[in-house]
Amino acid sequence: RSTLRYVRHMLTSPSSRVIVSLVPPVFTFTVCAIIIAAYNSSVDSGLFPSFFPLLHASSLPYELTAPALALLLVFRTDASYSRYDEARKTWTNVISVTKDFSRQSAQLITRPEDQALKSTLLSYILAFPVALKVKLPFFT
Repeated sequence: RSTLRYVRHMLTSPSSRVIVSLVPPVFTFTVCAIIIAAYNSSVDSGLFPSFFPLLHASSLPYELTAPALALLLVFRTDASYSRYDEARKTWTNVISVTKDFSRQSAQLITRPEDQALKSTLLSYILAFPVALKVKLPFFT
């Protein structure tokens, strides 16, 4: 793996669909927060008459949704780890079967005139996990 992949990821992140889709809501909430902060600062410094109230947000919605969000994150992390663990077990099985097949093939071909065939067969068997690794997306 190239260490330059981090630089590539940073340079291509502005064109990411996830980041591009998050720009409008983040911008909207930021503008709202700036307007409320400016209003509260103006009321607090006396630029507005005294009957204008300070705007406060209740913490109740955050307190009520925090446990649900925590459980959601735990379940998502658990599902992600389960997928990783299943992929690791499958990859271990591929390597084990490849080794077994190589060992059996090497024992089966014993005639001296078939050594070229044996060498070619073992090369193909050993190339299979490499080709599979290149093809599968979880190794990139």
